[in-house]
Amino acid sequence: MHLSRAYVRAREHVRLCLPFQGRARTPPPPQKVVEEMAPFIQEQLDGGEHLNSITRHMLGLFNACPGGKQYRRHLSDHVHLKGSGVETLLQAVALVPEDVRLDRVQGSANDAADVFMARPAHELRQAG
Repeated sequence: MHLSRAYVRAREHVRLCLPFQGRARTPPPPQKVVEEMAPFIQEQLDGGEHLNSITRHMLGLFNACPGGKQYRRHLSDHVHLKGSGVETLLQAVALVPEDVRLDRVQGSANDAADVFMARPAHELRQAG
């Protein structure tokens, strides 16, 4: 099992850059991100916003992870329905294995290399 590349990139960015800015060394696990978004989502729904306009930006949260396809499918099938709310998002998250949701999965040995290999060469030269 592995984490999505986007999440690995974010984790590596935080690990490498933010300690110098006096911030925490690791980002929160994906489930915590969703839980912390829940009050904001509810506020937006109470204000007349549609769940789809919020969750479409969260579809990649579990990209390339076990359960990610079920997560995206559940959102795609349910967010447009009348009465869908935060519980719809939480149900989708529950379809992802707990180890992935809570970021207890060890990434592959190449995850850190993938982060840097995905960057264009000119960015690597500027960073070094």
